[in-house]
Amino acid sequence: MTEQQNEHDDNRQWFLRINGETVFGPVATQGLVVWAEQGRILPGHEVSQDRKKWVQAVSVELLDMRWFVDDGDGELRGPLNRLAAEALIKSGKVSPTAQVVAAEDVESESAVAAPAGEKRLREAMPEDVLQRRVHELETMVSEQRERLSKLSDANALETIQHEREVLAALLKEAEAQKEALVRNAEKDARAHERKLEQLRQQVKRFEQQLEETAGAAPRLTELEQALLFHERQSGEREQIVATREAELAAAQARVKELEARLTEAERVAARAATAEEALAAGEQRIEELSAALAQASARAATAETARAEAEARARASEAEWEEERRRVQALGQKLERAEVSAETTGKALAAAEARACASETSLAEVLNDANARDITYQEKIAELEKMCAQPPEETARFYADQAAVYELINAEVAELAVSLEREKTQAEQLKTWSAQRQQSLLDRRQKLLKHLGGSPGDMTRRTVREQPSEPQIARLRADLENMRVTYQREMRLAETKERELQDKVRLLETEGARLLSQIVAGEKRSQQIEELEEQTRKREHELAVERKNRDEEREQFEANQRALLMRIETLERAAKPSTPEEQQSAEARSVKLASWMRLKG
Repeated sequence: MTEQQNEHDDNRQWFLRINGETVFGPVATQGLVVWAEQGRILPGHEVSQDRKKWVQAVSVELLDMRWFVDDGDGELRGPLNRLAAEALIKSGKVSPTAQVVAAEDVESESAVAAPAGEKRLREAMPEDVLQRRVHELETMVSEQRERLSKLSDANALETIQHEREVLAALLKEAEAQKEALVRNAEKDARAHERKLEQLRQQVKRFEQQLEETAGAAPRLTELEQALLFHERQSGEREQIVATREAELAAAQARVKELEARLTEAERVAARAATAEEALAAGEQRIEELSAALAQASARAATAETARAEAEARARASEAEWEEERRRVQALGQKLERAEVSAETTGKALAAAEARACASETSLAEVLNDANARDITYQEKIAELEKMCAQPPEETARFYADQAAVYELINAEVAELAVSLEREKTQAEQLKTWSAQRQQSLLDRRQKLLKHLGGSPGDMTRRTVREQPSEPQIARLRADLENMRVTYQREMRLAETKERELQDKVRLLETEGARLLSQIVAGEKRSQQIEELEEQTRKREHELAVERKNRDEEREQFEANQRALLMRIETLERAAKPSTPEEQQSAEARSVKLASWMRLKG
């Protein structure tokens, strides 16, 4: 528990150097430990804190790279982190009887154990092993997801970015190794062709020599039989060379097919990168929509405030109308005692009151409609905010999928690197063997020319003086047997490599399908964002229309109020007294307007 706490509190930054050239980082201590547990830090890699002083990764204690994988055949892989070693055993890439051993146990056993025998070839992985590998990969992905969830968002993003850089560098290295392998294969093919041509010329020379020595002594007959045996061996060698040429052509075809599939995988990766950019743009557009929704909410709040002010004005208008109604009633009582003109005035006031009631009713209906529309808009805005908000689970799932993709491709790249290294070693061995074989054939030719001499008589005399040729025949048989064993071993290695490449192609196809599904999901999300933008534009248009309608209703209400005031003033003028004093007092009163007659802004 204390060590884990110290790792979390360790704020050191680390750099990782691979092959003495490629440098990755900086990364936190926890991220460096994660790389070691994933198997990305191997023996020979170096780490540093200042990019000046580099130390071997296996010597850093916090990485715990002191474990080996023993496949039971004397082959040790490591040292690795314990989690990486266990993941290698569970993946099925080593023998089922393999086990994890500590570095101390390996050192103690190496002091007393004899050298191990020849390494046995790996057999093809069955289907159940592949299924178990898939299950183990899923388990590793879940563990890495938990580990990344414990880290902060910045550290998680930094780790993913570094993983992408590592993946790009490893892909470039794999492409360079693939090109080198193709060039070496072409060189080997040309060397095999030259060797075949030399063997054919040598066989022709032997045939000519046999024709010249057809009439020699019985000793020449024995030599002819030896030459015939050598010719049969040459024919067998030609068949072997032809078989190797066919195998080389098939390997070149497989390499081309794998190159095509690798190109397709790169295209899928490019589409995945495009999808990631589209998702980032979609997230940015979601943020913009959220800001627009916030502005719409502010506008809705402003509309609510305006509605409250309108209600207050309506209440004030109702009070004024009530006061006006009482005043009109008082005037009606006065006018009842007047003449026929007073009765006409009373009827006009009644009509005006009816119109005022109708105006109040229409105003109440308008306010109710505005309240209902505001409530509807608020509900729609809440729905839009809920639709636009992306839950953290989706974000975590997205980063977890990217981490799983990285783990699979990283494991595949590591396996490709091992296969390419093994192929290089085999090519070097084949070149060495070819040079040795050419030298032996050249020595044999010199011996035969020396044995033939200038004439049949010289050849007969030398044959009598020299030892019998049985040791030479035995040596030729031994060479033929060695060639047969070498050919069988190379065939087994080629079959094993072909199976491994097929497994890798299947993994790449699986990853391509997963990336395509992510692209489809990103396109769907983009369509949803566009729909949300369209809905937002519609809501803004509806708000503008509603605002315009309210302005028109307010203008209509003010116009009705002015018309009503003018009508009341006309009625008052019609009902004013006829005496000069009363007329003067009425004119004086008419100069000052009442408070209820003032227009509200």
